[in-house]
Amino acid sequence: MNVKRITSVLMSLCLLATLFVGVSVAGKAEAAASDLPFKLAAPSNVSVSWLEGGDSLTTMNLAWSMADDQATYMSKANDDEDYKKTTLNALGYDNLYVNIDVDWAIDDKVNGWHHTKYWDYPYINQFTNGSDENGNTTLGPWDVVEDGNDVGAKTTNEMWILRGVSPKDDNTDWVGDGHNPGLKNQLKSDQYEIKKVDGEPTLTIDFSKHTVYVRVRWCFVTDKEDTRTAIFSDWSETAAYGKDTAGFKPYTPETMPIPQISNLALAEELSNDYPVVTYDLAVPDELTAKITEIKARGGDFRIYIYAKPYGATDWTELQNADFEIKPGNLTASLQHLIVDGQPAKKDTPIEFRARYYANQKTSVSDPGTDIYSEWSNVLKLNADLFPKPTEIGTDTDETGAYRYLTEVIESDNDIKNSTFGTLQARQNSVSTKSLSLKWNKVSGATKYAVYGNKCGKNPVTGNFNTYQKLSEVTNTSVSYTQVNGQDVLSGNYYKFIVVAVGSDNKILKASKTIHIATTGGTYTNPKAVTVAKKANKGKLTLKKGKSFALKAQYTKADKKKKVNDHRKIQYESSNTKVATVSSSGKIKAKKKGKAVIYAYAQNGIFKKITVNVK
Repeated sequence: MNVKRITSVLMSLCLLATLFVGVSVAGKAEAAASDLPFKLAAPSNVSVSWLEGGDSLTTMNLAWSMADDQATYMSKANDDEDYKKTTLNALGYDNLYVNIDVDWAIDDKVNGWHHTKYWDYPYINQFTNGSDENGNTTLGPWDVVEDGNDVGAKTTNEMWILRGVSPKDDNTDWVGDGHNPGLKNQLKSDQYEIKKVDGEPTLTIDFSKHTVYVRVRWCFVTDKEDTRTAIFSDWSETAAYGKDTAGFKPYTPETMPIPQISNLALAEELSNDYPVVTYDLAVPDELTAKITEIKARGGDFRIYIYAKPYGATDWTELQNADFEIKPGNLTASLQHLIVDGQPAKKDTPIEFRARYYANQKTSVSDPGTDIYSEWSNVLKLNADLFPKPTEIGTDTDETGAYRYLTEVIESDNDIKNSTFGTLQARQNSVSTKSLSLKWNKVSGATKYAVYGNKCGKNPVTGNFNTYQKLSEVTNTSVSYTQVNGQDVLSGNYYKFIVVAVGSDNKILKASKTIHIATTGGTYTNPKAVTVAKKANKGKLTLKKGKSFALKAQYTKADKKKKVNDHRKIQYESSNTKVATVSSSGKIKAKKKGKAVIYAYAQNGIFKKITVNVK
């Protein structure tokens, strides 16, 4: 389960100054609900459940859903900057921020709420909600007035709320600091207990004696030049957990709904050079309501899509696909549907079907029960619309794209459509008279062809030495004492390309060119690639729209020798819909999800950074 962990919901000036960077708010104005690109509606199907310890003894998981037209707008705006800009400009805005407010009460759902006037307009200032006339934050540690960077364009969203604080005298979250209420100021003495856990005072609530109530609303903040506007939805219906709440009724095999899918089409973009299909999913209101209950209790609910060539027996799960439930358009890559190096043979339709999966828990401590729906209706798409294989060699089809293995690769540059992340061809070992390289296994490959030559130019023609096919192997490594019929020489550079091949010698993938120096001369090779400290452990978290300069460099295998740079360090993203990376290493977070960024040296030595976009 992917939930937002809120350690504190107090908005600092620094945090939201970063969120609204470049926005100078000289004035404020109220806006009407009609000024939104979707119908204003309160969050619906709100559900809340206790996490039963773990993170803290009071933490709860809150789930809620957004209206279909809001989710559709947010999905399109996340994927298409031009659509977002055109839509907002038509309404007179430069930008639109989606915020979420969460209010709570214990036992008293009439007068026990913590919402104050400082949550409302005109106290939306240029930094945050919840500040008084003097700019002092008035929120307590359980009051949630939160920027919506983690609000997903999907039917159901969730976050952790009411995380406990340590009830110590020196903890301002507990006792307050004069203008900011501490949690002790917001709770009545009979609503909680303080117990010792591992020797530390710990806040607890007895849910057999008390009930927690929660309500949610949207706050949409818009910017136009020097004016900021605020539009609030109504508060949602009240969700509750505790002694006065009804039990959860999970789905059964008989009541589990079946996905309603339609409008299958081929997308314009590729994913890792593989075709992508889109389809529409209808999400009935009763399904949305049940999903929020399931997720609030720590369960999960997803959609899985499968495909196969028409006439085939076995269905293949499309792993690179949207699985979050949202109305409207979903996507799926055909990367894992490989037949003879292509998604399917020419003129053979591909069939698609989907089913729901749920892990249902009666409580967070319950391991849950897995259940699948029946299969959806089957949709078909003709495979002859799909792109041709990677360009290589001299044998072309009717479109001019190269299709088959040849003995020579004329170009000295990277092959068109080649990627680093798929094959990761790189130096393995090197000596004065031999060298070896290795690479990753490629799905559907029956063999690998290795092309290479000594670096430099032909003394007769003046052209760069062409890549000659050196060998074809079935494993993922190879060693050479001779290259192109000549003994490997010490102190020289050699260049290689690895090609993954399917049946009929059709190309599946081609590596980037790699350059390796033998030992015994004045040159050495990169030994390792290092990156900036924030990403040096191979992980990086960014908010959507934010950037990060990777600043990769390599260390040398022999510090006393130099590297003849055939090219500088290169960068590549595994999923450009989630995060892009420029030739200088600038990462731009585009959409919520995960992407792998590769920073690789000329001999294929690399650093892998997993980017998690929130």
